Amino acid sequence: MTKEEYYKQRRLIDQQAQKDKMTLAYEYAMSNNPYAIGDIISDHHITIKINKIKVKFAFGDDYPQCVYTGQCLRKDGKPFKKPKIDWIYQDNIKDKSKKNKEAMRETN
Repeated sequence: MTKEEYYKQRRLIDQQAQKDKMTLAYEYAMSNNPYAIGDIISDHHITIKINKIKVKFAFGDDYPQCVYTGQCLRKDGKPFKKPKIDWIYQDNIKDKSKKNKEAMRETN
């Protein structure tokens, strides 16, 4: 075995290990995800209606979590005139209330 063959095989093993880690992270985050697309959630400064869910590692965390992306809503549950898209990390969620969900249903 030459050095090139060694490094090539090692790179393949590393790539497979990275894929396996990302698969594990996705499975962990999604199994701990209590929200679905269409839910309305809030953090300390915004309220959004979820339209996409991603899996990320927050800065300094050893475990993955979901990041929810969606259109920002006003306090009455209606979208702003100029649509704004924002995101909320799962650890920062403060409120997923039925009141917000009912307000959104009324607007549709």
